[in-house]
Amino acid sequence: MNPTRSLMLIMLLVLSFGLQAQSDSTYLSAQLNTQKYLAVISGKISRADKKLSRQTKKVLKKFQKQEAKILKLLAKKDSTQTGEALINSAQKLAQLQNEFTNMPGKAVAKFTGVYNAYIDTLKTSLKFLQQKTGGLLAASKQITGRLQEATDKVNILEEKFQKATEIKKYLRDRKDVLKQQLQQYGMHKQLKQIEKATYYYAEYIKEYKAILSDRKKLERKAMTILYATPVFKKFVSENSLLAGLFKMPGSNAAGNAVVPTLAAVQTRASVTELMQTAVATGGPNAMAMVKQQLQAGQAQLSVLKDKIIRYGAADADIPSFKPNGQKTKSFLKRLEYGANIQFGKSNQFLPAGADIAVSLGYKINDKNSAGIGIAYKAGLGTGWNNIKLSHQGIGIRSYIDWKMKGNIYLSAGYEQNYNSRFKNISQLKQYAAWQSTGLIGLSKKLKIKAGKSSKISVMYDLLWNAHTPVTQPFVFRTGLNFK
Repeated sequence: MNPTRSLMLIMLLVLSFGLQAQSDSTYLSAQLNTQKYLAVISGKISRADKKLSRQTKKVLKKFQKQEAKILKLLAKKDSTQTGEALINSAQKLAQLQNEFTNMPGKAVAKFTGVYNAYIDTLKTSLKFLQQKTGGLLAASKQITGRLQEATDKVNILEEKFQKATEIKKYLRDRKDVLKQQLQQYGMHKQLKQIEKATYYYAEYIKEYKAILSDRKKLERKAMTILYATPVFKKFVSENSLLAGLFKMPGSNAAGNAVVPTLAAVQTRASVTELMQTAVATGGPNAMAMVKQQLQAGQAQLSVLKDKIIRYGAADADIPSFKPNGQKTKSFLKRLEYGANIQFGKSNQFLPAGADIAVSLGYKINDKNSAGIGIAYKAGLGTGWNNIKLSHQGIGIRSYIDWKMKGNIYLSAGYEQNYNSRFKNISQLKQYAAWQSTGLIGLSKKLKIKAGKSSKISVMYDLLWNAHTPVTQPFVFRTGLNFK
């Protein structure tokens, strides 16, 4: 080939790659609101860090207090080692708390075997913005400063999650030691608070990771924009933690695929060969022993599988008590909103009135909830020929639901109702005009979709005969609940 043509071809290729990189950077600069994205990320990471730190400090303090009580009880049975054990454990807990609290300002977390997809993607995106779009973003010191700040926060939080995993393991191991000691003397109840603290700390860590991974609208948009650029997808395939753990086949200078060697990893062929050798040299009973070991291995795998399905992890700590799935959720996530309607009977085809109510409930645990509400009584007129809306009353409600079986609940409530027509709020101050209602009955909740369910209730009014005028004893209501 002509040397001049070769040189021109090389220059065109270099220029095309440069234009492509500039095009990708320009696209990112135009589409991605980097400053806003970094502000959202920093705020989210800071909130997760604060919650995890507060919960870690709380559980370590509670564990130490409960452990001291247990060791004092054990000292009455055997005082030879309890004093030293209390001192050693207190020192270890203080060390863990100090290591967790005093993280370096610019931590660089190392992979310890627990992979977090969200943090990996987040770190890779921040690293990409620093390296690949540095030329465009360098003009803004504020953005580069926020990039570094966000990166440091992510690294620190990742290291705190790793330290939290270490704390969780220590608490679990220490709980098992105390359990063995208590079982010798038939002291089981004393361990309950320790078990709860250990179990719920692990659940809190899972909950915080789930909250962290829940991307909001801006984050989803940012990821869409980033993955729309080929240079980012290539960057992720080369620089993410997952890519480092499972290297994809690359290519050599000749363009041929190169499959990386996996050192110290047993292949199926090597395992099969090893088993055949063992069976051949093991004598006539070797095959029976292999089958027995395989059955034992399958049994252990089944146990691990059940743990993963039920508790979310193979190393999950199976509690000896019934866990409250609402305990690790924030106050706002335990709230449930409801709305229901109840029609009054009429001699016409059209009901004479309707009670329209809204409620705010709180999930006490997975089965029980309680709440308050307010109802508005609307008059609908006397018939199809006289439809007229009017203020016929107002009510204040309270309720509690106990789950009995499946989607059937035992419901009870106490209400105060103003059943007279009113034109202004001052009329509601006539407290003698309010009447009490005590309800008890059954409710059925049917799930419509995630976060939404319908509720049908049939209840008996314990005070219906004391009303003036006498009201109907049974109340039928239907409504919706939202989370």
